[in-house]
Amino acid sequence: VTNSDETNIVACQVAYTLFNTPTKIARVRAPEYLEFRDLFAVDAMPIDDANTVYSEAYQTTDLKLGVEQRLGRFSLHFFAGINNLFDERYASMLQINASAFGNSEPRYYYPGLPRNYFTGLRLKWQKSR
Repeated sequence: VTNSDETNIVACQVAYTLFNTPTKIARVRAPEYLEFRDLFAVDAMPIDDANTVYSEAYQTTDLKLGVEQRLGRFSLHFFAGINNLFDERYASMLQINASAFGNSEPRYYYPGLPRNYFTGLRLKWQKSR
């Protein structure tokens, strides 16, 4: 993860193109990139060796807001946010070739987190030069 949105997006594309990486994470700060929603979606993934059973594609949206105040050599940063803003139901983890137990169906999917909230406070002190 870098401070450049473009570098983060290209790194994810390279990981997918060269290594077929199914899950890619990029820090993207510019809201203009949200116009290209397909960049941030997770496609259906095969969950058995025969590629006959697939997970559903999904996309989540997170929101984080913050404010920073400088007080002399101190800086105080308060932030709050929402993960999974639209409460998307998705599988956060897949069990490849899952086995059934008893008379139940195999459990391929492990549910992702529902909408959740967070807050934080960061205090930094800078030495005088």
